[in-house]
Amino acid sequence: MRQEGGVLAFPKLNQATARYLADLIESGQFKPVIDRRYPLDGIVAPYRYVETGQKIGNVVIRVGHPDAIADHSVSS
Repeated sequence: MRQEGGVLAFPKLNQATARYLADLIESGQFKPVIDRRYPLDGIVAPYRYVETGQKIGNVVIRVGHPDAIADHSVSS
């Protein structure tokens, strides 16, 4: 899946699913769960966390300014 000009590109067979997901996102009904956030320079920690099997949402790897601090908290 690629993003092209603000539109997610899906194979033709998945166009209905893509439209359904886009509608949920646009309406605010779809809310991703961010379990934890980690900085890129600590890339080993998120892999170890995922391997524990305790992950309840997405694990985000922050790519950006080195002062971005990982909060490791569950968002609601």
